[in-house]
Formats: sequence, structure tokens, C-alpha cells
Amino acid sequence: MKKHHNSVILFSSALLTFAFMFNIMPLHQKQNYGKIIIEKNNIQITEIYNMSFEQMLSENDDFIFPINGTVTSPFNDTKDRENAHKGIDIAADIGTEVKSAADGIVENACYSQTYGWYISVINGNTKTIYAHNHKLMANKGDKVSQGDVIALSGNSGNSTGPHLHFEIIIDGIYADPLELCK
Repeated sequence: MKKHHNSVILFSSALLTFAFMFNIMPLHQKQNYGKIIIEKNNIQITEIYNMSFEQMLSENDDFIFPINGTVTSPFNDTKDRENAHKGIDIAADIGTEVKSAADGIVENACYSQTYGWYISVINGNTKTIYAHNHKLMANKGDKVSQGDVIALSGNSGNSTGPHLHFEIIIDGIYADPLELCK
């Protein structure tokens, strides 16, 4: 990623954490994006980049849809939710192949009460998450390529029916998969 330096700013841990807790925003909005470069005694020195999220995304690889199906809950949806939806839900029969949307390394391949059987794949500043699966086909630490089958879709965890919950996170910012996948 190209660095667009504007300044170096001191933030306390609490302030920086608060600033990035609510990180869902429109793609066209100009924003300062930061990367912690030094942390000592609860003080963080952060490089700040002033660019639109679109500029930031243009410097990342293309993504593919991990599964074919109908989107039943879009990004940022608040219907029947306490918080905005940080990904998309795609309806799919149990056992449908889930493919990695991008190259990377499997960061997690495990069970959680919320996500059920899920996999997260990281590649530099990008993370993709695939949740509510029936079966995981990749393990933590595996190298995966875009298009590799990493799971079989399901209805595990806190789920309302068979589907895949899919998230893309770039530099800690949740992005709309419908705008990024081809």
C-alpha cells in the first residue's frame, strides 16, 4: 500500500480504540486512516493517511464471491439487529462449496457461539471471514489461493437458516463485499 503521510499524531490507547471501534463508513467518505508504528506506556504514535476508502481499496487485490446464491442480508443492514451488519449473508444449501475470495493464510478455523464453524483468511492488511459453515475444509496456518474450497456452507452458530455470512476487512475497516467482489 502506498503511504500518504500527512502527519504523525500521538493518541492514547483508549482514544485510538474508541476512534476505530465504529469503523463502518461509506466508501466515498474522506477519512484519516492510521497505522500504529510505535506503542510504549499506553501511548501510540500513529501514521495518518488522508485518503478515501475507495483509494485504499484500489490498492488491494480483487475479490471473488465465495459462493453463489441470493443475498438475504446486505452490508450495514439494521433490520432485526442491534448493530449494523458487518458483512453479507448469502443463502445456500447445507454442503455448498465455499471458496476463498482471495489468496492468504488461514488465521482461524474453529467454532464460535456466534459464527459457528468459521474460517478467517488474512493477507497483509486484508481479512476475509466465512461463517456458519457445516464443515471446514482448511486448517489454521494453511496457505489458500483465491477459489480454493475452504468450507462447506451450513447453519451453525447463531444462525436463522442455511447461509454463508461473509465479511471483508481492510486495514481494520469493514467493507461491503457487494462493492468489491467480481
